[in-house]
Amino acid sequence: MKSGSQTRIIVGSLQAGPEDPLPSPVVAVSYESPQEAIAAAKLLFSIQSGSKPFASGPPIYMGDTRIRVRFIGRPFGVLCTVEAKADPRHLTWAFYAADIVSNEQFVAFRKLLDLTRSYVLTVAHGERVLTDDLYLVKYAIEERRVPS
Repeated sequence: MKSGSQTRIIVGSLQAGPEDPLPSPVVAVSYESPQEAIAAAKLLFSIQSGSKPFASGPPIYMGDTRIRVRFIGRPFGVLCTVEAKADPRHLTWAFYAADIVSNEQFVAFRKLLDLTRSYVLTVAHGERVLTDDLYLVKYAIEERRVPS
């Protein structure tokens, strides 16, 4: 990624369409340019360990255990990190992004996660999610000292 670029993490929900009764919780690493977001998607896709459960249809991958999403409560909000090692034996991260989200955003995300029992991890350009480039259905998050 370009040095000095602004990376954010969006924590919210993703509605499949206007008739979708229950949107999916989503964590999206957002970049300033579409090129940066696509490069990050390619990197994360090369690291993830999930599989595509359906032979046809959209490229949705499930069961990844290599990419970790963490939420850590802080006095000024909740720190969200997305971390991935290219090889689990490595000490350093091949991918790392961090941002502060509001307590309200986290609580809403967590309530939706409790209902759906999964969330989508993807990338974004600005506020536009790029699920065609990366769509990982994840089940686990790590939480420490977060609001309920």
